[in-house]
Amino acid sequence: MNRARGLFLFVFCGGAFAITLSGCAATELPKPASAPTAQTAAPPNPPLAAARTPVRIDDNHPPKIGAQFYPAESKALGEEGKCVVRVRVDPDGVVRIAHLVSSTGFERLDAACIDALLNGRFLPATVDEKPVGTWIDLPLVWSLGSGPIAPSNQDRFATPQIQGDYQLKVGPEYYPVTARQLHQEGECVVHVYITTDGTLGKAIVSKSTGFAALDQACLQAIDQAHFVPASQGGVPIATWTDINISWRLPAP
Repeated sequence: MNRARGLFLFVFCGGAFAITLSGCAATELPKPASAPTAQTAAPPNPPLAAARTPVRIDDNHPPKIGAQFYPAESKALGEEGKCVVRVRVDPDGVVRIAHLVSSTGFERLDAACIDALLNGRFLPATVDEKPVGTWIDLPLVWSLGSGPIAPSNQDRFATPQIQGDYQLKVGPEYYPVTARQLHQEGECVVHVYITTDGTLGKAIVSKSTGFAALDQACLQAIDQAHFVPASQGGVPIATWTDINISWRLPAP
């Protein structure tokens, strides 16, 4: 299984869908310390490793994939393909940021990849039973049953990405006050140019939320983000990419 940059796959684990790095998550407990003898002192017990669980599918909120979500025009034209979408699953399980890192080769299917996950809900990862936010890479396949889907020729590393340990400032705690008061919601796409050292060179709202305050919040979130530059053959390159951001007020 490909583990580059923590690639997650949908797999069956114990009869239920899970998203893990290695199929089934397992926690190895430390072995009991040997009993002390009269001649030697007992070694100190090693610190217990944090108990972790990965992001998992929420059966009550499955991703929007399948025949009913297949773009009609893509069906008519016989378009098929595989994408990889990098998403941030927040501690409440909501996906507010989605970034296409590998294309299907078709614009409509790429849009369907984003729509399948943005604003979706998962069971969040946990550390010692406490929900935590995390980035995961999700591969999605759009197939009409004509045969195996060839992998994309696009190198995932040819796309700049937000650093895995960085929390983009998007979500209820960062909601613009005016937009919250006016109950404004929306989704934006920010077209960004990332230089060879990971610095943000330029950011443009290519799709507006429809509200100036939310568009500005999208730009501010991107402006403060930390990026890993794209690379080709291991050499950093400067290039553009799109970041999808959703602003939704929490349910009362």
